[in-house]
Amino acid sequence: MDGFTALVLGGTFAAALAVAWVLVRLASSGMRKRDVAASAKRLGNMVADGRHGQGVSALVTQGKLKEALELAVSQSDFRGAGRIALKLQQPQRAAEFFERAGDNESAATAYMKVPDMRRAAECYVRGKNHDKAAEIYTQVGDLWAAAETLVAGGRLLQAAAVHRQLGNDLQATRLEAEALGQEGRHDEAARRYADAGDLEKAADCLMSAGKLREAARVYQQAGRADLAAGLLERAGAETEAAALYEEAGDHANAARLYQRVQNPLKEVDALVAAGDTLAAGQLAYKLGNRAKAEEILKMATPADRGFVRVCLLLGRVLEEEGRDQEAIRYYAMFVERAVPGEKTVVALKKLAAFLDRNGAKDAALRALKKLEGAKLLDSVAKKNLDRLDKDVGATAEPPKGISSMLSRGREAVPEVLADRYRITRRLGEGGTAIVYLAQDRKLKREVVLKFLSNPSLPGELAEDYFQREAEIVAGMSHPHIVRVFDLGSADGRPYIVMEYIEGDSLEGVLAREAKRGMAVADVARMATELGDALAYAHARQVIHRDLKPGNIMILPDGHAKLMDFGMAKALQVNRSRSTYICGTPDYMSPEQEIGLDLTPASDIYSFGLVLLEALLGNLPTASTARTARLSRLDALERSAMPEPVKRVIARCLALEPDDRPQDARTVASILVKSARPGGATA
Repeated sequence: MDGFTALVLGGTFAAALAVAWVLVRLASSGMRKRDVAASAKRLGNMVADGRHGQGVSALVTQGKLKEALELAVSQSDFRGAGRIALKLQQPQRAAEFFERAGDNESAATAYMKVPDMRRAAECYVRGKNHDKAAEIYTQVGDLWAAAETLVAGGRLLQAAAVHRQLGNDLQATRLEAEALGQEGRHDEAARRYADAGDLEKAADCLMSAGKLREAARVYQQAGRADLAAGLLERAGAETEAAALYEEAGDHANAARLYQRVQNPLKEVDALVAAGDTLAAGQLAYKLGNRAKAEEILKMATPADRGFVRVCLLLGRVLEEEGRDQEAIRYYAMFVERAVPGEKTVVALKKLAAFLDRNGAKDAALRALKKLEGAKLLDSVAKKNLDRLDKDVGATAEPPKGISSMLSRGREAVPEVLADRYRITRRLGEGGTAIVYLAQDRKLKREVVLKFLSNPSLPGELAEDYFQREAEIVAGMSHPHIVRVFDLGSADGRPYIVMEYIEGDSLEGVLAREAKRGMAVADVARMATELGDALAYAHARQVIHRDLKPGNIMILPDGHAKLMDFGMAKALQVNRSRSTYICGTPDYMSPEQEIGLDLTPASDIYSFGLVLLEALLGNLPTASTARTARLSRLDALERSAMPEPVKRVIARCLALEPDDRPQDARTVASILVKSARPGGATA
């Protein structure tokens, strides 16, 4: 069996066809039949044995270049085909074969023989021979392409010279500056960048040269007060740095530096500008300026973090000014909102005494009842509680609807609900609702009764939010979302009956852990449950819009539940309707703050802030979400958290919603991995 027959039977049919074609060409060339047969046998054996190159070489040696070219192409030997095409004086085909072989240098040489100088230059660029490519571009008069090629090859000074020929002096100066910087000649580079008007890069070079003050001055000229402030702080010029932080709108960092240089008056102003009314008021009070402290503290709103402590301090200021009736108002607000515990027990006892002396016996009674519920009453306070209970009960008027839910020292329900529910105590009050713990007489269980109170929103809109919460939560069933049992209206006020959850809000937990934050493992567990609840809500087209520690309950066994969907929005709700106000400023996303349409990504932003606060303890505050974001990212970066946790929280706080994680479960899973032994690697 000859080589050709073996080739066909072996299944390499394409190769056999190629050989057959070559043999036909040989036969038609005038060779004797015996010579053709001998050549066919030798060629067939070579190809059958995989010695294609030898077959091509044999044909070339015999001067059968066209046949050799056909065989090389059939075997995808494009480099060999290119060399043969050059022998055949076909440089265009040769260049194309070399390109297919990835031999850019040979392709460029062939294109120059065509001549096709631009294609030759492009091949040299692909082959990283930028000098040769630039030379060719210069020859054909394309100086822009020559300059770009030189830059790609790192020939910055040569590229600068070409740009000067083009009259592009600014670009030439920038390239010269870049070259000087690469050589470590940072001072000269800074001067060149300044000449080109690129002040930020000039400042970068000065910083690399270690000239921090000069770099700061140039950054300031470039309008980057934030970068200038950071450099001046590093240089030890903290007073100047603080002023520049203020200029940049970073009032939290300005306040930090004013504290360091012991300029408390400036620190107070910076804290106010940062939106930290509590810290500003505390400092003004410490300085003995009660009038200033009062002015600042009255800027706070119930939605602000630390509002409970604001009420306590403002009451103290007014009491010291002899304005007891005004003080009562703020002390009563503190009593209403304070979480009873070791940190508040002394204050609640003192306030109970003050309120009692000044005739606010109902507020005094509430203070002592809170302590009683937390089992923090001593025998003396217990006697005062019993006395106040009788005194208030003897003087109180009969209840008149929801506006008078306290009756004779005991909470009461409207008459239409009295057969079903007995109120045990008030749990709290928010912007639109008042919440009570009650006993369901029929089902023998504790429940939460939530009534629409004197709202801080317009009446119709408040009722809309209230009704929406009931409908949204009633339509969801998830182990980490509070359940709604019933809803209705009593004495003209809408109400919701909800699941009662024993435990404390995350806000209360963090108040006890403010200095050190929670353990990563505990936060990971909470994040898993809340992330699953958020993902569940988002899958049902519901955005919470007010995710914050106060709306998260931590049960005694450590599990977490999401509550208070009063601000929640179903995505299909008519977007043309005004939403008035939604959310708590400290936890709002940037797009929520300026009133844009929201997506689940807004909840992801708030979720990231909640996790950050849980891990760090306290969050830096500021007057706007965007300004606060910068200081919070700085605190995140300076923390000792595992790098994967830092990265995922930073992604949650991305300015653009599309840049945030798309699913809260993804965020939680990274915390879980980092909490495992050996799982906190970057």
